[in-house]
Parts: sequence; C-alpha cells; structure tokens
Amino acid sequence: MKNFKTMSLTLLMILISMTYTRFFGTVNTYALDSHLDTDIVNPAIFENQTWLIDEIKNQTGKIWGDITYGDLKTITSIKSDISTTGCYIPSSIGYLTGLTELQIIGEWNGNQLTGVIPPEIGNLTQLEYLSLYKNQLTGSIPVELANLTQLKELDLFRNQLTGAIPVELANLTQLKDLNLSLNQLTGAIPAELSNLTQLEYLYLHDNQLTGTIPVELSNLTQLGALSLSHNQLTGNIPVELGDLTQLSYLFLDNNQLTGTIPLELGNLTQLERLNLSNNQLTGSIPPELGKLIELRVLDLSYNQLTGAIPLELENLINLYTLFLNDNKL
Repeated sequence: MKNFKTMSLTLLMILISMTYTRFFGTVNTYALDSHLDTDIVNPAIFENQTWLIDEIKNQTGKIWGDITYGDLKTITSIKSDISTTGCYIPSSIGYLTGLTELQIIGEWNGNQLTGVIPPEIGNLTQLEYLSLYKNQLTGSIPVELANLTQLKELDLFRNQLTGAIPVELANLTQLKDLNLSLNQLTGAIPAELSNLTQLEYLYLHDNQLTGTIPVELSNLTQLGALSLSHNQLTGNIPVELGDLTQLSYLFLDNNQLTGTIPLELGNLTQLERLNLSNNQLTGSIPPELGKLIELRVLDLSYNQLTGAIPLELENLINLYTLFLNDNKL
C-alpha cells in the first residue's frame, strides 16, 4: 500500500508538471553531454562544419587541441556568411552558452544553410540577436527558442520553415524585432504574441497563415511596422488596430479579409504606407483616412469598395502613390 501511494504521488507530480508545461509554455533546456570547463574539445563534435570550426578558432585565438569547453563559453558572437554548400547548424552549437549574437546569413548563389534549426539553440540563454535569414532551413520553429528570454531580435526571414508559429514565443518579452516572413508557416497567428509588448517590428508576410487577425495585437503599442500580407487571413480588420498609433507601415494586402475599412485607422497619424489591396473589403472609403497626413503610399485596389472617393483625401499632402483601381467607386 505504501509503494502504491508513493507511485500515485509520483504520477500526480508528473501530471502537474506536464500541465504546467502545456499551459504556461515552460520549455526544458536540451541536454548535451556534460563536460568540465577544462576538458579539451574534439572538433569532430562540430561535424565538419568549417564555417563554425574556423569561427571558433578565430574567436578563441587558439588552435584545436588547446581549445577547452570553458573557451567555448567565452565566445559572445558568431557572424558568418555561408560560402560553401552542405552547411547546417550542428546540435553542438548548444555548447556556446556565452553567445549574445548568432548571425548566419545565406548567399543568393545557393550557398545556404540546410536542415533544421536544432533545439539545442534553446540552451543559448544569453542570446540577444538570432538571425538565420536567407537560408534553406526546413522543419518547424523549435519551441526551445522560448528559453531565449534575453532575445531582442529573431530573424528567420526567407527560409522553408513549416508548421505553426509556436505560442511559446510569447515568452520572449524583450523582443523588439520578429521576422518570420517568406516561409511556409501555417495555422493561426497566436494571440499570445500580444505579450511581446516591446515589439517594434512584426513581419509575418508571405506564409500560409489562416484565421483572423487577433484583436490582441492592439496591445503591441510600440509597433512601428506590421506586415501580415500574402497569407490566407479571413474576417474583418480589427478596429482595435487603430490603437497602434506608432505604426509607420501597415500591410494587410493579399489576404481574404472582408467587411469595411475601420474608420479607427484614421488614428494612425504616423502612418506612411497603408496597403489593404487584394482583399474582399466592402463599403466606402472612410473620410477619416484624410487625417493620415504623413501617408506616402495608399493602396486600396482590388477590393469591392463602393461610394464616392472622400474629398478628405486631398489633405494627404505627402501622398505620392494612390491606387484605388478595380473597385466599384
């Protein structure tokens, strides 16, 4: 009976732990083989990835055979342009726990990272800047990135990433720049991203995202740019987007949005570019858009707008591009 009670208690604690992880986004660090700081590193753990092996040698100022695991922790920045084929990120990247910046940029000539983003990157808890753009990375965005709570910039632009945007990214409350555009991401935009109240740039365009635009995004009051274009988003444009008064760029074009253009968008007096084209918007053009005196580009083309063009648009003295074609005006 005592053993049964002990087993029951253990099972209960496991279930509680699983529940906490499920609902609060707790993500464990990914286990690597443990080593003393004084142990010598065998470069074979980096799997012949010369872009990383050479960078570690340069950063430590030592030759292989003298580099220790402690030395790996002293490296704060890896910045590399991929110049050869067959490159990927080895799981052993997780040993470089002192990194504050990891930037690996692919080349247009085909020299790009392939493979997946290893979950071991979640061990790099000092990272502030993670840029892996213009590569051919595949697979999903690892939930372990949620451990990078010091992160200010996450740029995975132009890869071949699939799956949903992890809700766990809402843990990255220091984030100022989130760019997941030009991938093959699916599912809804997580409302939990509204926790990222320091965010200044949110780029999710050119994916396969579905569902509605979360009204919770209106909590991101520091946003200067919001780009959700070229997805499969449906529903109305939330009137709450009118609360994002720091916006300079708002791109919602090439979706399946319906309903009217919210007059509250007239509150976005810092707006320089507004693109709502190629949707299914109806109703008239709100005269309140005439308040957007900083506007340089206004594109409302390819919708189902009706009525007269508001005279208030004459107030847009900085406007140099206006597209209203293919409506019912």
